[in-house]
Amino acid sequence: MLGVSLDITERKLAEEKLREYEKAIEGSEEMIAVVDREYCYLIANRKFLSQGDMTKEQVVGHLVPEVLNKGVFEAIVREKLDECFRGKVVRYEMRYTYPALGERDLLISNFPIEGPGGVDRVACILQDITERKRAEEALSCMNRRVIEAEERERNRIAKDLHEDVGQRLALLAIGIEQLKNDHPNRTVELLDRMDAVWKQTLEILTDVKASAHELYSPRLEYLGIAAVMRIFCEEFGERKKVEIDFRSRGLPSLMQPEVSICLFRVLQEALHNGVKHSGVEKFRVQLWADDEIHLTVSDPGSGFDLEAARRGRGLGLIRMEQRLRLVNGTFSVDSQPEKGTTVHASVPLRSASVMRAAG
Repeated sequence: MLGVSLDITERKLAEEKLREYEKAIEGSEEMIAVVDREYCYLIANRKFLSQGDMTKEQVVGHLVPEVLNKGVFEAIVREKLDECFRGKVVRYEMRYTYPALGERDLLISNFPIEGPGGVDRVACILQDITERKRAEEALSCMNRRVIEAEERERNRIAKDLHEDVGQRLALLAIGIEQLKNDHPNRTVELLDRMDAVWKQTLEILTDVKASAHELYSPRLEYLGIAAVMRIFCEEFGERKKVEIDFRSRGLPSLMQPEVSICLFRVLQEALHNGVKHSGVEKFRVQLWADDEIHLTVSDPGSGFDLEAARRGRGLGLIRMEQRLRLVNGTFSVDSQPEKGTTVHASVPLRSASVMRAAG
């Protein structure tokens, strides 16, 4: 009898707590429901019911797959609930079709609730993020168009530099050399000055070609991202008088062009920023693949306050983030004043690769 009395007492206490919880969440503007281990709804607040155009009697006391689309429950919801019953807080996004509202994007947070014998209930908090997702998609689409336009303009300017300015500088250098050869009786001083002008012209020609390749590198199309990055690091290091240790391994033999361009632009931006702000002459670049393509650019220099950079004119950081978001990638910066900087970009291998990994 004592055991039965204790069991009844515990059950009454649990029911009282459930009623208190139900009162507390009823006025919330978020959709909230509580589910037990049998996947049965114990609580559903006003917002949850109105979103689905349902009454309390249609939800409370019914199983989740009876209330939700059964296919969605089996494919997504059951696994997330089970994970929460194991004591984990679980957050995920899901697209769900309501009979009255149509397709909506939801952010769902599941929280385990402890009972006398462990986790016996899950509190599910749902947020309708449809409008936010639509705004993000519109912004992403606009960013994509801006970046595509930027790449087209880079290509145009690069061709102008290479085919017009570059060729004219090359002809000027040839003309100066011919002028020296055609007039050997010129004074030594004049010949030296002509020689100096000829060398300056070649230096400018080299810089113009380098700028053209930075703006647009056709090498990406036939050499691959690793080779192009290695060449860029060598040429950039030589021009800027810095040492760049470049290493790569395990990359796909071919990558999607937009991913290659994205990572190449991140490398360019990171190295330019590093040379300008770090105060050091040694950099390390690593490019490798596991389940993602990773690029890191690091230096042991002065570092910076990341939040201050974002609040200021950190447009380079923003542009790198935007580019990576468009290829389903991620971007992070680890930097502190006087402790160096590491820029890390990654793209899922399934998004980047068009062929199996090279050996």
